[in-house]
Amino acid sequence: MLFYAPRWLWKSWEGGKIRALMMDLDVGVCTEIEKKTKKKLILDYLCENLRYHNWWAYRYYICEGLALVNVIGQMFLMNRFFDGEFMTFGLDVIAYMESDQEDRIDPMIYIFPSLAGCIAVEVMIFCSTTAYSRISQASRACRPVSSSVI
Repeated sequence: MLFYAPRWLWKSWEGGKIRALMMDLDVGVCTEIEKKTKKKLILDYLCENLRYHNWWAYRYYICEGLALVNVIGQMFLMNRFFDGEFMTFGLDVIAYMESDQEDRIDPMIYIFPSLAGCIAVEVMIFCSTTAYSRISQASRACRPVSSSVI
């Protein structure tokens, strides 16, 4: 929801100006001559009205700044959620890759512990109106996943 706020703000401020400036250049059915004339019209418009759309540009920069602040805030929020392990995770992975195989402790264990529980389930599949087959999944088929990389 937080990532949608700068986009919503920009869309409400922009009001379809980009779509009008594009003049259907994003559609691939235009001929090369038509594309060149549309590009020339856009460039002429932008050169003639260079100083008249400063407020529009400032609004764009405000929305980009909000998006940047949002991303940085999300990083700190994730770091708090993962008990301080998120910001140092990349450095921990590099240290993990450079250490000896005998001394390695996977940094993902601290963030995502690997615990698994298995339940034996019995499923009946009806093959026809009179016969059915039974498929059973035994608990021996469920094995805990090792979190170490070999």
